[in-house]
Amino acid sequence: MEKDISYIKSAIDKINEDSTIKFLLDLVGASIKDAVNFEPHKVYRCGDKVYLYKDGKHRVYKCIVDISTPCETIDEETTEEWSDLFY
Repeated sequence: MEKDISYIKSAIDKINEDSTIKFLLDLVGASIKDAVNFEPHKVYRCGDKVYLYKDGKHRVYKCIVDISTPCETIDEETTEEWSDLFY
């Protein structure tokens, strides 16, 4: 099953507003709200946030260059164009 950011966003929306978990997600999850699924070979602009499930982990990256280089995935070769928002 391919991972999709919309599923994660809908699960977060179901958490009770008074929950400690919701508080923590609001702190670290702010980057998730406007993230979209990463699409291979698509060009992204500075500030765009993408979701990618790789190596068994959920990742959200932010584009840090004016225009990204189209690529298959975000890896060592493209990390100078992206900031991992969970590290």
